[in-house]
Amino acid sequence: MTETESSSHAGPWERKKRQAMRHIQGVAFDLFDELGYRAVAVDRVAATAGVSPSSIYRYFGTKEMLVLYDEFDQQLLELLERAGGGDLMRPLDLLEAARAAVPTLLDVVLSGGGENQFKRRMRYVLTEPDVKAGLTRQTEDLEASIRAVAARRSGTDPDDLTIRIATTSAAWAFNAAMDYWARSNFAEPLREVLRRATGIIIDGAEVQLAGLQLKTTSQTAM
Repeated sequence: MTETESSSHAGPWERKKRQAMRHIQGVAFDLFDELGYRAVAVDRVAATAGVSPSSIYRYFGTKEMLVLYDEFDQQLLELLERAGGGDLMRPLDLLEAARAAVPTLLDVVLSGGGENQFKRRMRYVLTEPDVKAGLTRQTEDLEASIRAVAARRSGTDPDDLTIRIATTSAAWAFNAAMDYWARSNFAEPLREVLRRATGIIIDGAEVQLAGLQLKTTSQTAM
């Protein structure tokens, strides 16, 4: 699946929004790289990108999200929504469907210079406290979204302790993988790091959800 095919799931307004966000983010990165993150105000980014400051806040919410925004989170959630045809699935079956779809997701995320974009971002995560704090908030939001989708697809309670532990582990494990990659000075291709990390994450989630699998199967049988 190419980026174009992935975007086809979104409506015209959403596609236009994503295109605008990519343009604004590219302008912001160029300014941050040239002048320094703290020296560049949102107004400066807006003027250079040819948009209003209110548009930036409407699209990104905060200055640090100009660095942190990417389409990986949304594409991951869409993958979980569509895995296995979108039907109700047992938790372990949903994980296996996700495992099978991950290579395609990585192809989409890392196409068209995606790895270089992640490098630029991670340099700011490591050096700018505001960006690091923004990443924490972003990860908390991602965990809640993953949990909601996983619970809906598997017919389980999103407040179940097992689901909470599994989705929290997964969300923060991606952060750990990106931090490992950045602190090793990007020594390995990001695709390989994320491939290995995804395998570890899914293997761990299978162990965590095994008890829930038995519980769900037992309840279904009743």
